[in-house]
Amino acid sequence: MIQQTPDFTRNGRSIPDRRKRPTNPLQLRFWHGRRAANRRDSDAQTNYYVDRYGFRSSFAAIWIVLLSVADSLFTLILIQFGAAEINPIMRLSLEFGTYPFFFIKYFLTISSVILLLIHKNFYFLNGRVSLKNIIVGMAGAYTVLVLYEILLYLNVIS
Repeated sequence: MIQQTPDFTRNGRSIPDRRKRPTNPLQLRFWHGRRAANRRDSDAQTNYYVDRYGFRSSFAAIWIVLLSVADSLFTLILIQFGAAEINPIMRLSLEFGTYPFFFIKYFLTISSVILLLIHKNFYFLNGRVSLKNIIVGMAGAYTVLVLYEILLYLNVIS
């Protein structure tokens, strides 16, 4: 009798690789999951999912959400002083009122950040850029935007 070897043992694995699919973020597995990185150096720039997202990426994601709150508040304040919303989606949502503006702003921001965080270990441009670097870059860009809005506010009230 010939015993067939499962596909995953050809790659030196004893069980199927769980990193091929994302962890369900609703399970909150990232609090106690074990997958934090690739196990092998040979898998360095391959796309993979993790359970724990790391301090830098998690901090950047939370920072983006907090800056989104600050951005929306400064936007509403600056609009009262005659400024205009440049983003066409947010400008349209402002026509429906403050609550739809906040809802759409937070929904788009939080859903985007969650998707980027789940796929943070995916690479593009032939492995030169990872999404975790994009997340950190977005946090930096959002910081500059909020600082600019603070400067606009200080110029308006003085």
